[in-house]
Amino acid sequence: MRFLLLAVLVLLLAGTAAAGDRELLAARDAHLAPAQRSYGVDADGLQARYDAGRDLVEGVRAAGPPSAGCVRLH
Repeated sequence: MRFLLLAVLVLLLAGTAAAGDRELLAARDAHLAPAQRSYGVDADGLQARYDAGRDLVEGVRAAGPPSAGCVRLH
């Protein structure tokens, strides 16, 4: 009985971590490239750089907790 409970708990936690990984990787794929690109030094370029960085941070924060394999991306 104890083994079954432990197995169910491990599977539930693994599913949660995998869901967080998918969200984290999706945020990376969607927002990292715009955050790394060059922008102009005028007001519009600075605002675009800020917006791209903010979008990346919000995407990462919205992702669930990552697994051990993706914790360095978080």
